[in-house]
Amino acid sequence: MRAFILEGYSRPFREVEMPRPSPGPGQVLVRMAAAGINHADERSRRGESKLLFHPNLPSVAGGELSGEVVAVGEGVSRLAVGDAVIAYTGVVEMGAFAEFAVVKESAVSLAPVSVPPGLAVDAPRDVQRRGEEGQDAVDGVLAALLGDR
Repeated sequence: MRAFILEGYSRPFREVEMPRPSPGPGQVLVRMAAAGINHADERSRRGESKLLFHPNLPSVAGGELSGEVVAVGEGVSRLAVGDAVIAYTGVVEMGAFAEFAVVKESAVSLAPVSVPPGLAVDAPRDVQRRGEEGQDAVDGVLAALLGDR
């Protein structure tokens, strides 16, 4: 699968090919429909929160996602294969900037039925973009994703 990884603080994300992950106990595997970009992603990339949060680097970046459950781990009871979901993985576990993401069941909610899965994550991002901090975050993450292209 394709993914964008964070190898070190203040470095651009790097696009890589890597094996598709498998869910462990209490986890689900989500085929991504959309990933949100917010100020926490950019702050994590810059290392601003490294005294509070300690992601294991290198790691697949991104914390907000929407998509479809394609596999469930042992002990998962609320979700099933085929469920449309939204999730926030947090700034330590991350994992949303990839084609597939493993997420704790406790971090996943069913997507609202009136909102298509790709829009469920886009809505909060669009609200954040209206603020200066949100726009700076989007600009910073996009620059990190695109590098010198």
